[in-house]
Amino acid sequence: MENFEQGTRKVIKISRKKVIISVIVVVLILLVLGFSYMPDTNRNRPFGINDGGGAESALPTVSVPTTAPGIIAEDGNYQKGYDMMTVPPDYYGGQPTINDTREFLKTNYSAQIQTRDVSGVVRDVKNAVAGADGRVDSINSSEKYGYINFVVAKSKFDSFKEEIESLVHKKLYTENVSSENLLGQKQGIEEQANSITKSLADLEKSKKDLDARHSVTLKSLASDLSSVQIQLATLRLEIANTTDNAQLTILRNQELTLIQRESTIKQNQNTENKNYANQSANLTSQIKQMNDNLANNIKQDVQFADNIETVSGYISVNWISYWQMAKLFSPIHPTIIVIVIILGILYALKRKKVLPKIELV
Repeated sequence: MENFEQGTRKVIKISRKKVIISVIVVVLILLVLGFSYMPDTNRNRPFGINDGGGAESALPTVSVPTTAPGIIAEDGNYQKGYDMMTVPPDYYGGQPTINDTREFLKTNYSAQIQTRDVSGVVRDVKNAVAGADGRVDSINSSEKYGYINFVVAKSKFDSFKEEIESLVHKKLYTENVSSENLLGQKQGIEEQANSITKSLADLEKSKKDLDARHSVTLKSLASDLSSVQIQLATLRLEIANTTDNAQLTILRNQELTLIQRESTIKQNQNTENKNYANQSANLTSQIKQMNDNLANNIKQDVQFADNIETVSGYISVNWISYWQMAKLFSPIHPTIIVIVIILGILYALKRKKVLPKIELV
């Protein structure tokens, strides 16, 4: 590089090769700086969270009967009852048919906010959740990144969303709202309720039939026992008044037969009562289990309704640099603007002969 006088204005000679290399270096530096300020929206994202649906939630499970209800066979023995298993609530119907047009929409919401004040925006979002009768499930806030995972009432979701949108300029805010029809889960809960109700009715009928048969059997045995005991009393009176040995032997044999029959009837009564107690206890236990299952089914239906009436949400907050803001708000890339400004300044200084003349060699 060489300096010399030309009138009142200096002339600087610069190598073309050095100019080209300098321009390339400056452009590369600008590109590196631009990419280094790009926010990583997935950084520190909680596991199981996606932008499309907010927090992931497992499907509830329900218990359903898998075998026929216990019944009492003709021989009085109790046959196989219920085995219980856990299945997803949409097990029964699978994909809902077009005939059922009901809608049980579960809404999920996610948003991304860019701001210079991450902690302040996270705090404002938390206050907005509280104002929408919501619940914060997880929250994190740092200098450059924050997130908040929450649930709000569906009835206040629109006003909540408007409040979130007002926190920053619309160009610094993006959102995704999605809805899914949980008709399959609702049908599963309903069909489970129908199955439990039918099984409960079958069990209660079996218990009623068992009680009726037991009552009839006991009355029949009691009648037989009474008849035998009357015959024994009459026979014993006759034995007391008989003096003929041959006739007395015959009467004694008849008495022995009646005593054996009396013993057999009493044994049958004990057996009937024992079998009835076991069968009745088994049916009573199953009826209690069915009532418990029905109560759980009602609880699941209430939880399903509560789930439908809420919106699961997730908001990530990212710090943004002034350079990124310039790129968002400017109609053209800010690099071009900077170059134009620099060229304008150089041109003005050149016109006023403040800058030396530069010659490329």
